[in-house]
Amino acid sequence: MSRQKSPNSVHQFPAAAAAEPEARPNGPLDIFLQPAEAKLTRYRTEAVDFARRDPEKALLWAVAAGYVLRLLPITRILGLVLSVLQLAWMPVALFFGGRALLAKIEGSAPAGSLRKK
Repeated sequence: MSRQKSPNSVHQFPAAAAAEPEARPNGPLDIFLQPAEAKLTRYRTEAVDFARRDPEKALLWAVAAGYVLRLLPITRILGLVLSVLQLAWMPVALFFGGRALLAKIEGSAPAGSLRKK
């Protein structure tokens, strides 16, 4: 037996505030950012409309997506990335620390600044 929804049974949620995009300086990345921002806004609007039309189905989709994401080895991947960054950080810190120490010993300009000859 299928359950028919009456107009009174639909949950009324407050309307999402239409956030106007912030004014950014025009630059070369705007060519890529503006279409991506428009797509993201459209997908968000569609998702909110779907959740308002059929909240039970939206909840089931959210649970299914969470289950699939749980199966992905995200923690292992993040752990690997962090361990590689930790190993790479030591030589980088040693290099910049040595450079600053050498500049201080020589009494020259601070490390990273340009020297005038």
